[in-house]
Amino acid sequence: MRSALFSAALLALSAPTLAHAGEAQRDMERIGAQLSDPRSQAAISGGLMAILDAFMDMRVDGIAKALEPMNGGKPIKMKGKTIREMAERRDPDFEDKMEDGSKAMVAGAGAMATAMSVMLPQLEAAMEKAGEEIDRAKDRMPDAK
Repeated sequence: MRSALFSAALLALSAPTLAHAGEAQRDMERIGAQLSDPRSQAAISGGLMAILDAFMDMRVDGIAKALEPMNGGKPIKMKGKTIREMAERRDPDFEDKMEDGSKAMVAGAGAMATAMSVMLPQLEAAMEKAGEEIDRAKDRMPDAK
């Protein structure tokens, strides 16, 4: 009984979203196309890299100081090192990999948006079928009448 009521409530809450599925599908198609464009990918990846560059130049002294209690109270000396210096110490190709990763992430987001635009009508049909099944289940419940 509770699961049927929960399912019915979930369906009722999702109905407005499904009513806009066509609009959402067009939005996803547009986003997918934009994120699949190499110029957009380069621009977005460039912006992401600018943010990451600023983050990578952050000094880790404060972080090390905060972690000292977990290190048995022993000082962790970073001597003004940045996150970039720490990362490059372990992997000299770190920056190139980070840039390649940001480009791949933008391209992946485009592919995901395109896939979502294809999936939305199928999701809408599945939700509609689930709603019908919930209605049939409610009709068969003795206390639903």
